[in-house]
Amino acid sequence: MNRREFLASAAALAAMGSVRGVFAAEAKGKIKLAAQMYSVRGIIDDGDSFRTMLKLMKKFGYQGVELCGSWMPSKDLKKFLADNGIGIAGCHVGLGQCMPQTIAKTCEGVLAYGNDKIVMPWAQPPKGCADEKGFWRKLGDDMSAAAEVAKKNGVHLLYHNHGHEFTKKIDGQTLWDFMFKNSSSALEFQLDVGHLALAKADTRKVFSDYHGRIRTIHAKPFVDKVNWPEVNELCQNDITEWYIVEAEANPCDTQKMKTGADIIRKNCPFL
Repeated sequence: MNRREFLASAAALAAMGSVRGVFAAEAKGKIKLAAQMYSVRGIIDDGDSFRTMLKLMKKFGYQGVELCGSWMPSKDLKKFLADNGIGIAGCHVGLGQCMPQTIAKTCEGVLAYGNDKIVMPWAQPPKGCADEKGFWRKLGDDMSAAAEVAKKNGVHLLYHNHGHEFTKKIDGQTLWDFMFKNSSSALEFQLDVGHLALAKADTRKVFSDYHGRIRTIHAKPFVDKVNWPEVNELCQNDITEWYIVEAEANPCDTQKMKTGADIIRKNCPFL
């Protein structure tokens, strides 16, 4: 390599480093940390306790919260969140509120307090279901159709996974792919990376196959099988807005949320 080639190579490497530095800076502000309020549901039973828990999550360093219910009128909740500098990472609502015929009303309700993300957190066939395959096919179709309606209303509809979507197989596919392989791009996802890890799913493949649709993740702080460097890379290259800490044990324990935030920040230093 002559001097001219060396200098050209060095300049290219410097430029690449600069681009990476800019990307890292953008990533730092792109993704924020939120607390799933379901984690402390055992303490919340009225508006006062709800406000206290919201303030406590802010004190723990969370930039926002994900709701699973509200004990305040929407107008009051919107003002309280704004006054206290608490962002909204979304809300979990029941399957019945996420159907094509109900989603518009659900959107109206969440927009009233400044939320643009609805998450459907759980689905299982009813006991004694005679056509389980049909149940899952219809669920995928309904979620796609509802997501299209939600999009027109300015809201993102997300499906939240557990482990069974990646361990159960239908027609040679994972349940996840069976439902969503041909789904509308309007349907987005909240990937619970703890459940993915415990199910031994290929996280990189899921992000690749559904790229541009991973709006939020559930960051399980106490699941030691999560490959955080990989998850961080994948989220920073997707549309991911929030890492949401959910600590499922003991819904009356607040300290686990402080510990959980510390663990996630240690593994995800850009937060």
